[in-house]
Amino acid sequence: MKSKHLFYLLFTATFIACTNTTTNHCKCYNSIETSEVDTPVFTFSFSNQKAISVCGYKETKNKKDIFSEFNIFDCTTGKSLLQYEALDKCYINTKKDTVIIQRLDYLPNPTKKWEWDYIQIGEQKLIVNDSIKVLAETPKFNPFTISPKEQTEFLNSLLKKKGLNNESETDLGKLQILAMCGNDKAWKILQNYEDIMGQKTDGSTKEQLLKALSIIKWIRTK
Repeated sequence: MKSKHLFYLLFTATFIACTNTTTNHCKCYNSIETSEVDTPVFTFSFSNQKAISVCGYKETKNKKDIFSEFNIFDCTTGKSLLQYEALDKCYINTKKDTVIIQRLDYLPNPTKKWEWDYIQIGEQKLIVNDSIKVLAETPKFNPFTISPKEQTEFLNSLLKKKGLNNESETDLGKLQILAMCGNDKAWKILQNYEDIMGQKTDGSTKEQLLKALSIIKWIRTK
């Protein structure tokens, strides 16, 4: 009878050890841009013993970790749950049993005298019930308070310009911020930017314009 009881205890302990996952057992797996020899740049364990690993690139700016070109794996199955590309920049935060991925864009920040800064534009979450669940990404932008006078002065000065110059990148960034904050005039200027400037964009300027238009359309759908 004692031997049966001992066997039951040993079996139960072994079963728990094999089914519980902690971040100590998390690793990277073979996927796009990652392999099993890579080391996770971030791990997190949920209260139900499920865990995730983030494998990709991490840099620290202003004491904040910024992740790019990364995969998020289920540490139990090795399955890739999410993948972000090289141009995607994100913060990753946790709150109780939730992993929060904050998508960023690099834009002039009106609260910092229009210095370039990472600003959140989207959010995606991972939660748990019986398994790890990935929620759909949604727009997430907190509008800045910019005085009507400052907005009007900038837009009027911009409309006086013709052609592209070394200020065009900053001008596009400011237009994007104003449009995301709900300024319809800024949004119309962006939509007709090449006609208003009297010049076609190309290279990085064209990429910036197309990206801005895409982001604003996305944010305005929320």
